[in-house]
Amino acid sequence: MNKYIIEQEIDSLLKNHYFEWQKSITSFEFEWITFSEKNYSYWEWAFWNKWIINCELEWENYKDVLNIYSYKISKIIPKISFIGQAYINYNYWSLLVKKWDIWLFFYRYNNEPVWLNFWKNKQDILLDLYYNKDIPQEFFSYWYDLINTTSYTWKILLLCCSIESLLPKKHKWKTLNKEQSEHNKEVNKLRKKIIWNDLDNDLFWRDDKWLRHRIIHWEYFSPEDFKKNYVVEIHNRIIDYFNKEIINIDEKIPLWIIDPQRNLFINYKGQRCYLKWSKKFELNIVNLLDNIKQDRILKFNEDTYKIVSNVDNF
Repeated sequence: MNKYIIEQEIDSLLKNHYFEWQKSITSFEFEWITFSEKNYSYWEWAFWNKWIINCELEWENYKDVLNIYSYKISKIIPKISFIGQAYINYNYWSLLVKKWDIWLFFYRYNNEPVWLNFWKNKQDILLDLYYNKDIPQEFFSYWYDLINTTSYTWKILLLCCSIESLLPKKHKWKTLNKEQSEHNKEVNKLRKKIIWNDLDNDLFWRDDKWLRHRIIHWEYFSPEDFKKNYVVEIHNRIIDYFNKEIINIDEKIPLWIIDPQRNLFINYKGQRCYLKWSKKFELNIVNLLDNIKQDRILKFNEDTYKIVSNVDNF
C-alpha cells in the first residue's frame, strides 16, 4: 500500500470559518477530509471565494485513490451546498496528488471564451427560421436556456424538452383510444426521425431504463450513462435534423464546431504534469498556484520543484 496526499482548490461563496476577536477557525474536518479557507487573513476574510480540500489515503495506485476521493466529495459537497444555500464548484479546479517526493498536478483554470462568427450566411438562416411557422417558439426558448447552463444533467433535460416541443401536440379535447394511438405513432415516428432509434431508445423508450424518466423521477446517473456524451450526440442530431428538414436555403448550421453551446462564463482548460519536489520549498497547492504566471506557464527552479517527464509506479 502507498500513502497519497490529495489537495484541491475549489470555488465557493460560502465561508467555512468562525470569526471572533483575535480568533478564527478557518477549517473543519469531515469524514477524514479537511476543508479550509484559502489565503485567510484578518483584513481580507470577506473577499476570498476559494477553499482548499486536503486528505490522506493509503492505496495501491493513484487512479483508485482519485476515484475514492471523487466519490467521497461527491457525497459531501452537494450536502454542504444544500445546507449553505450556495453553489460550490468542485469538479473543475486544480488538484495535487503526492506520493513520496513526486506530485501529480492537474492544473485547471477558467479561460477567456473563444468567439464564433455570425456572418452573412448565419443571418440568412435567421431570416429563414424567423418566418418558419412550423417551429414553435418554445423550442428556441428551451435551447436558449440550454446554452446558458453548464450542468450536464440540466443540459440533457433541456435537450429532451427541446425535442418534445417539436412533436405534435395532443388535442385539448378528449380523444378516443384509436385517435390517441394514432397520435402516439405520429409522435414516436417524428422523434425517431430527429434523434434516430438509438438515442430515442436511451432517452425515451427503453422499458424502465430510459434516461429522461429516471433523471426526472427517482434516479440520478448510473455508470453506464457515461459511456457516451449524450449532450454532444443529441445536439448534433437536432442540428442535423434542422439542416435537412427545416432550413429551406442552401446555407446550413455547421456541425463541425468545436465546443458548441459556448457561454461567457465557464470555459475551462487544463494541463497535467509530474513535479519533483525539493524539501527546501514547501510545496502545496496554494504555493504552486501562486507560482503560475499570467500566461498559465509554471515557473520553477531546482530549489523549489521541477517538471519530470516519466514517473514509474506512481
